[in-house]
Amino acid sequence: MGDETSRQILAFAGAHIGIALGDLVNLLNPSLVILGGEVTRKAKDLLTDALAKTLQRRALRASWRSLEIHYAQLAEKAIPLGGVALVTEERMQKYFLQTIQR
Repeated sequence: MGDETSRQILAFAGAHIGIALGDLVNLLNPSLVILGGEVTRKAKDLLTDALAKTLQRRALRASWRSLEIHYAQLAEKAIPLGGVALVTEERMQKYFLQTIQR
């Protein structure tokens, strides 16, 4: 809502997320990173600039140039849907293994 202290705190947080993300990008070279959480959903514009600037300083150029950063859309549904996905994947793996073994 325009509070300067809050903006500074979010920029600080964005810079630190950029540091961590830069290390991960250098290590894993992903093409896509999805950031989640209530704060990122509501304040992504305030986080993005500091995060991007820090990421560009920390990550290898080839890695960050092809990197896409998105913000999760699932919000509070992410955890239960992730659980469903894990159970579904496990059951599908068992089914395929049984089918292959026959």
